[in-house]
Amino acid sequence: MRWDSAATQTAAGSGVPLAGIAALVRECTEWLDRLDREEFVSVNLHEATDPQTEYVAADRAQVRQVLREIAREIEGLVAASTPASAEPVASHRQRLASLLPKPARLSPHEERAQLRRQFGLEP
Repeated sequence: MRWDSAATQTAAGSGVPLAGIAALVRECTEWLDRLDREEFVSVNLHEATDPQTEYVAADRAQVRQVLREIAREIEGLVAASTPASAEPVASHRQRLASLLPKPARLSPHEERAQLRRQFGLEP
């Protein structure tokens, strides 16, 4: 399943931030339904208009994290004294940041070797 589905694109083009948020909530529920059926869920981190793609696998915990981010965004829109359309909405990349796999921490030896390569030193 792609993040940039037709429902998200249509809502995002309407100029109403809440419509895009609602489409994203619907998409998250579809992801959870697919995960309940033990299907694989992958998400494209790039916009639909971007020719590059970057897919990551999503599990229930990551979808819940996206839903929490959406809830915080909605709370921010409600709490703002300015109209919702003037409120900056989190970017596509920011919404999906929680889906990026955490890189494995380098061992001290690997970290030292990487630093030596960066500074052009002998191994």
